[in-house]
Amino acid sequence: MLSRLTIASTPGAVHRELTRPRLHRQIYAVTAVDTTLTPLAPTFTTLLSQVSTELANAWAAQPVGV
Repeated sequence: MLSRLTIASTPGAVHRELTRPRLHRQIYAVTAVDTTLTPLAPTFTTLLSQVSTELANAWAAQPVGV
C-alpha cells in the first residue's frame, strides 16, 4: 500500500499507473500459536483491510493528480 504522497506529482519522481485490473491484496499476520502474546494482531489486520478499502474507494472517486 502506498501513501497518496508517494504517488503524487513530485518533481523528479516517476509515476506509473497501476495495471488493470488492480492486484488483489490480502493482509496476513504471522503470530505464535499462543495468541495471548499478540492479542491485537487480528484487530490490526482488520483495520488495515478497512483503511486500504476506503483509500481505494476514495482514489477511484477522485484519481490522484486530478
